[in-house]
Amino acid sequence: MIPEHPYIRRKKEVLNILKNKKHGRIKPKYKPTPDAKQKRYHEWVREKNCLICDRYAAIHHVISDGDARISKDHYMVVPICYDHHQGQEGYHELGHDKFLDEYGIHTYDEAIKLLEEYNVSLS
Repeated sequence: MIPEHPYIRRKKEVLNILKNKKHGRIKPKYKPTPDAKQKRYHEWVREKNCLICDRYAAIHHVISDGDARISKDHYMVVPICYDHHQGQEGYHELGHDKFLDEYGIHTYDEAIKLLEEYNVSLS
């Protein structure tokens, strides 16, 4: 029997190691639908009503701090009614900077305040 070349043997060893290795994610995978805990948080945020006009609110996901994009997170949300969220004078129509100028509300800061309040209210 002809002995196996060391290079081929090493290649097989490496392939076996890679095949059996469990790869862990560095960053958790984003889930497009919120889980039960996140849904409870959304309901709690909706109860706050719109930040601008105090009407029934929808959830707006905050994906920017004004300077840079942040990863989408189901906990970074603020309550904004439909008109101020997707209407003609809403966040998605105006954009972050014009929304801030028009209403004086920084959505990133408000999302952080709500998270802090929610964590305090759970304790």
